[in-house]
Amino acid sequence: MNIENILIFCLACILAASIGTSNISVAMSPSYSARVTRRKYLIILGSAAIFLGAYFLGSNVLKTISKGIVYEGTFVSKINSFTFYINSILFLILANSFHVPISTTEIVVLSVVGIGIYEKTLNTEKFLQIALWWVATPFVIFVIAYIFERLIYLKIVDLLSKIRENTKIVFTLKTFTVAMGVYFSFSAGTNNAANSFGIVSAYKITGIKESLFFAGLFMALGGLIFSKNIMKTVGTKITNLGILRAAFLQFVEGTFLIIASILGIPVSVNQTITSGMVGIEFARKGKKAIENKFIITVILFWTIVPALSVITSITIRKILENLKYFLMQFT
Repeated sequence: MNIENILIFCLACILAASIGTSNISVAMSPSYSARVTRRKYLIILGSAAIFLGAYFLGSNVLKTISKGIVYEGTFVSKINSFTFYINSILFLILANSFHVPISTTEIVVLSVVGIGIYEKTLNTEKFLQIALWWVATPFVIFVIAYIFERLIYLKIVDLLSKIRENTKIVFTLKTFTVAMGVYFSFSAGTNNAANSFGIVSAYKITGIKESLFFAGLFMALGGLIFSKNIMKTVGTKITNLGILRAAFLQFVEGTFLIIASILGIPVSVNQTITSGMVGIEFARKGKKAIENKFIITVILFWTIVPALSVITSITIRKILENLKYFLMQFT
């Protein structure tokens, strides 16, 4: 492995750690919001689950990132690979610094789109298919969460209140909530492992299984080391969930992610879970939920940052191309 390949591999590891930081904190945030157990235990469980999901069920999305959005051969160019990682890492570091759960998937995919536009290799049909999922998934999750809160939640609470052994019920619900958090973390791994190592696979630095192994490993390490603050932010600043709400959101959203992973569609873990929590907040507070400044901040990041990532991807690609020709004059 030459120096350039090693550098690309290292950038992929950094990107995987950044994605893991964001994904694990958001995936386990409903359990933290419901105060099910201590935050460090949630992080450990989420990290283990995200690794397993990446390794065992991440191959379909990895193939989409590496050669589905742009035509095969685009990332044979090392400049394109460096552009992808520089652009993606810059935006993810920005988001993690602000403790905002932006869409890591959108940043990564749109970085690829920017390169595809520059190289004229963009698979427009595939990208539009992915974009449709991006629009539909948060909306559907929001609606499901809203309906659950308005029509179902109180009925379940009323039913449980009639059962005498409340202590056992609470313990069972807490255990189920943590299990659903693990399930959601697993589903996050299945979908987002490709975001970091898809290009490494396309460049054939490592094989598919090796790429998934390292992606899962560094996502888990990123979550273990850095996810503490974002978990606290998401788990407390959007809405405070009860045990039932947390378990429900994690189950529904995890299932959506696994279906998308099987179909090879990269979707946003952060938008998925946050949309559900916002749906709960709107069901509880109505229009007053808009007064939540953090929700407004999240929406701004969701709309502005992805668009910027396309522009910066093209810009960085042009800068590196010009820099390449400049350096060639002195060699």
